[in-house]
Amino acid sequence: MPDPLITLSSDFGGASAFAAILRGALLRRCPEARLLDLSHELAGGDVFAAALFLLRVYSYYPAGTIHLLALDRGTGPDRVLVASAAGQFFIALDHGGLGLVLEHEPEARVWAVPLRERTTFVARDAMADIAAQLVRRAGAPPGELVTDWRRLELPKPTVAVDGVLAQVLFVDSFGNLVLNVRAQAVGGWQVAQIGNQHIRRWRGHYGAAPIGELLLMVGAEGWMEIAAAGDSAATRLDARRGTPVRLLR
Repeated sequence: MPDPLITLSSDFGGASAFAAILRGALLRRCPEARLLDLSHELAGGDVFAAALFLLRVYSYYPAGTIHLLALDRGTGPDRVLVASAAGQFFIALDHGGLGLVLEHEPEARVWAVPLRERTTFVARDAMADIAAQLVRRAGAPPGELVTDWRRLELPKPTVAVDGVLAQVLFVDSFGNLVLNVRAQAVGGWQVAQIGNQHIRRWRGHYGAAPIGELLLMVGAEGWMEIAAAGDSAATRLDARRGTPVRLLR
């Protein structure tokens, strides 16, 4: 059996000592574990962005993986959640960071572990202990089973008389606008209106368009996208998460 894998995601910052300290704390508790940094560049305190990041990546990891999400929310939840879903475990404060994964995995089981003492470094002082217990597979996860965790939902497009009202779900690192519309829901909508701009050209991939062209496509993760070939659609269209987009025939 391979050594257990623990993934780490946080808003610590890539050059911060906090990420290194957390890795050290985990290795002291469970030296047999493999540690994998997914990202330490999550937006500070942005629970929705962190939850969406975890939703986008977790299904690519093998059964038995333990995902630890450390997000600084200052004074906030007084308990840590441990979730079991899709054969994996997830650890985070009860601030909504697991909300989108749990929405996507309705058969998930969730345990709550009260914080005996709230410190300034919960990931090191509490979550690392929980991860070590999961690595040792010492019975059921710690805490008590709960159903009242902080929930999140993906925003859903709404159908109107003159089209579908969608929105930018996130902007990727290339400036592409990823919409809250899945590929199977694109249907006959051929035009995307954002502000006063109408985008009509559908392409199969980014390189199929001349430099500078605004285009529509279905991206690698199955979401509808607005992109600008060789450029940032977010900059060109002055768009960000939550910007409304209307789909027209």
